[in-house]
Amino acid sequence: ATCNEAEFHAAILGMQHALEQGYQHVIIYGDSKLMIHSLKKGKRYKLEKPHLIKLQAQADQLIRRLKSINFVWIPREQNTEADAACNQALSASMGLPSL
Repeated sequence: ATCNEAEFHAAILGMQHALEQGYQHVIIYGDSKLMIHSLKKGKRYKLEKPHLIKLQAQADQLIRRLKSINFVWIPREQNTEADAACNQALSASMGLPSL
């Protein structure tokens, strides 16, 4: 997995949880410009990797069930704690020591 994939999965899980709790207005924050801009309405990034296209389709199904959703990109240098946690989780999933 990559950090982009992790952010797609986190966005999907977040939207699923919001819908299960009855929320209809959601804001997704992330430092993956690829994820944020591939899910925003309007001028979207075009994905080429099949596994990311599949995640985008899953997210799109959830987006349609919400009344409103906003995606906010946070530059990685302003999101160092979350980025470190992502890298630590990815390392642990591959059996590698933490970075």
